[in-house]
Amino acid sequence: LVKVREFTAALGEVDVSKAKDRTAVKSMAAKVISAKTGIDKARLAMTSDLRQRVSNINDAAKIVVDGLATIAKEVRAPVTEWEAAEEEREKLVESTIAKIKAAALVTIADTSASVAARGNDIYETVIDKAVFLKRFDEAEEAKTATMKALHEAMHVLKQREDAQAELDAMKAAEAERLAKEAAAAVAREEEER
Repeated sequence: LVKVREFTAALGEVDVSKAKDRTAVKSMAAKVISAKTGIDKARLAMTSDLRQRVSNINDAAKIVVDGLATIAKEVRAPVTEWEAAEEEREKLVESTIAKIKAAALVTIADTSASVAARGNDIYETVIDKAVFLKRFDEAEEAKTATMKALHEAMHVLKQREDAQAELDAMKAAEAERLAKEAAAAVAREEEER
């Protein structure tokens, strides 16, 4: 290293336009690279045991850590399964309540028969306290409100359908009466001729 420093200090005096100086610089650079390579080899040789011991420790630790991770997963399995089942139960509760509330919506396209069918479907929907837990009251209230709304809507729709049927019957009777009168008028005209 002392020689390298001395040479580096002398570089200021080197004229690289001369072949002799260029050769000297190249030679010194090769010596520096050779020294660096020698130091690296020595360092690797000196730390080889340490690196092997660290590698052995890491390999042993990986086996232990992986084994413990597997055991932890097995130990936690019942909780994981319960959490998955609980998530499914909550989804079922949410979708059932949403279905009950949505059934209360009566549109212009509904008939008393479609509302009655929806009412039967909601009536048959089971609200189990063991499944609905803290949302049991909410589900029961939604079911009661929906059943009441559907019953009222069915009553109104039935009245409208009955009124429409009566109106249609009256229109048909009137059309029949007019057709008979027209036929009678044609028959009278025929007789008069």
